[in-house]
Amino acid sequence: MPLGRNMQLARIFGIRIGVSASWFVVLFFLIYWLSNSYFHELLGGSQTTDYIVAVAGALGYFASLVLHELGHALAARRVGIPIVGIDLWFLGGLSRMRREPQSASEELKVAAAGPAVTLLLFGLCLLAGTLLATTGSFTDVALPRAGFTTTPVLALIGWLAFVNAMLFVFNIVPAFPLDGGRIARAVIWWRTGDRNRATVASGRAGQAFALALGLLGLFEFASSGDMLALITMLLAFFLYQAANAAVIQGALGKRIQHITVADIMDREPV
Repeated sequence: MPLGRNMQLARIFGIRIGVSASWFVVLFFLIYWLSNSYFHELLGGSQTTDYIVAVAGALGYFASLVLHELGHALAARRVGIPIVGIDLWFLGGLSRMRREPQSASEELKVAAAGPAVTLLLFGLCLLAGTLLATTGSFTDVALPRAGFTTTPVLALIGWLAFVNAMLFVFNIVPAFPLDGGRIARAVIWWRTGDRNRATVASGRAGQAFALALGLLGLFEFASSGDMLALITMLLAFFLYQAANAAVIQGALGKRIQHITVADIMDREPV
């Protein structure tokens, strides 16, 4: 989405944080689901408490996304890549860079920074939850079972631990355009010295993962009619589109990598 079509939310370390209109839809949906289902069952208290914790949980989720993208952005800026900003939208976040990494080392540093931040956030939540849990195990809070109740603070920390764990696991899958796919592209690029070959390989993996994710969402929707399955299929569609673009980019780059401007220029333009 062009920068002119989103709204600036904040500036962190001089980096613009923008949100699209779809972000507000997801924010309100997430608050509604957390207050009426997740935290309502986990807290067993008043609706007001459920709603307050749900708002904090939804904002905490998006804060985790921003910190994840800040990891990418700051790592990119450290290796000399200018940053346009960070956008939050319907399905997550995106760091906008003015250029692609020019070496496998740059690619690896930028790609690995986001998951590293997410893993750190998970570890901090796990540590805080373990220290605050007076009865039972903190895993009962992060992965609640039927009939289990806890305090609002522990419920919130457990939710954030679960969210960051899922973000880390999902992003580390070696399929482009996920962070794991970019890490895999960096490794292949380093081993082969061929950026285009690495892009095609990680893009193919991304296509396969997107198809598998889409089939899983279709199966879930056919068997249970769950609306989250539709979101899964939509996510799979966007991932496939991005992976397909990477495959095309790599194939085209391979064909034109030895062509110079002199080969295609018109020396006597009208």
